[in-house]
Amino acid sequence: MASLQVVETCIKFRAQIESIRTLSGEEIKNSTPIPIMRDEVNYLLKMKTDTSFLASSKLSDWFRFSSKADPFLVTPAAPYVSHKGASKYLSSLMID
Repeated sequence: MASLQVVETCIKFRAQIESIRTLSGEEIKNSTPIPIMRDEVNYLLKMKTDTSFLASSKLSDWFRFSSKADPFLVTPAAPYVSHKGASKYLSSLMID
C-alpha cells in the first residue's frame, strides 16, 4: 500500500472511531489523534523511516533518494536513461 493510502486509511479509521464514540454518548475531551499502532509502535511515526534504506540500496544507482525522512518519496528521481543512450557516467553504474 502506498504511503498516501496508509495516511488516508488512518484518517478514515479515526473518523469512524470518533463517530462511534459520539454515537455512544462518550464525551470527547481530548483532541489528540488516536495512534495507529502496529507491533506496539505508532505506524504513522514509523513511516518516516520506512524508506530510509533506499538511499543506500542498489536502487540509488538509478534514482535519487533522500537520506532524510521521505516516506512519500518526494525527492525527485533521476531521469531514466536507456543503455543505448547512457552517458559515460551512467554506463559505469550499470549492473552486468
